[in-house]
Amino acid sequence: MQLQNKIAQGQGTIKQQRNEYEAVRSDRNLYSRHLVESQEEIAEIKSKFKTTRHQIEQLKEEIQIKDQVK
Repeated sequence: MQLQNKIAQGQGTIKQQRNEYEAVRSDRNLYSRHLVESQEEIAEIKSKFKTTRHQIEQLKEEIQIKDQVK
């Protein structure tokens, strides 16, 4: 009888730990997806920033050329 109680307690503990493991794994997967999405957004923003910076440099050069012509 005592052994059956211990086995039942052990099985309950294992079930609880399995549920906790699944919850942690689910959270990890969610955060991993969020990380990947954030990294993609950062890459996109960096690319837009680089393009904008290049356009600014071109406009500065055009302004300098127009100022020299005057």
